Amino acid sequence: CSYALTAVMISVARPSSAAVTQSYFLSVVRLRASASASSSFTQPDAPSASSKSAKPFSSTTQLRSSARRGTSTSTSASPIVVAGSPVNPFGMNQYAFACASTKKAAIVDCGASTEAEFEPFVEWLRNGGYEPTAALQTHAHLDHVAGLGFLREAYPEVPIYLHERERGLYESFGETAGRRNFPTPGVPLPSSDDLIYFDDDEPASIAVGDLKLEIVPTPGHSPGHVGFYEPVSKSFFGGDLIMQGSVGRTDFPTSDPREMEKSLRRVAKMDEDMVIYPGHGGATILGQEKRSNPFLRG
Repeated sequence: CSYALTAVMISVARPSSAAVTQSYFLSVVRLRASASASSSFTQPDAPSASSKSAKPFSSTTQLRSSARRGTSTSTSASPIVVAGSPVNPFGMNQYAFACASTKKAAIVDCGASTEAEFEPFVEWLRNGGYEPTAALQTHAHLDHVAGLGFLREAYPEVPIYLHERERGLYESFGETAGRRNFPTPGVPLPSSDDLIYFDDDEPASIAVGDLKLEIVPTPGHSPGHVGFYEPVSKSFFGGDLIMQGSVGRTDFPTSDPREMEKSLRRVAKMDEDMVIYPGHGGATILGQEKRSNPFLRG
């Protein structure tokens, strides 16, 4: 299976005064497997009633916020470059993003279950001249962490960040994979002691070059689920919180529907122009989901 790569920069124009609205153009980049370019994948972590709304995002998907059209005279913010592709049998979206000005980069939710799925990310980083400095995990469900062994082999020094309340899930990867017939990666996952854990009381941001990713607590789908928000480009790597027309499941043993409801309310208050890069399905915009997603309306 060969892979094709398209790269698009997300640039942000800052207003010169409060009276001038921001104007920016947001594009989604996808690492696409050419052998399955026309296929679609399911959304296993969303309620089945809404699963048919999930579909792969293409390299030409363009997200524009009409509410933010306007003019601007300054472009001082560093652009963020984003790439992503569905991996493993669950069609989980693994992402990579980079700060274009510093060439520092990060991988979000490293779930590739085979080396063939992980290698395009290595090529994208190498071809762009990007230096990975972090691996950011929204949570530790097996489809989101399966590729960490490949990451550790390729980048031995890159720190892997995970919420401390996800440690138990991470350590149960082997047992859970066997129970759910999930393919075991060819290399073992890093030891749980090799990860860097954060909690709700620690500084809530991680720097990737000039980009400052805010850690947004979003428990419910799992105990320590988080999202990573880049406020300048309004990019939100949301894991299994909000997806197109749906939300993450809360029927797992460690899920908490009440916490999920609180998390949804918290994120619903964020900027409506925020672009959501979900764990499953195509990228979307918060305002659109608030208008059409039955789990966010009301």
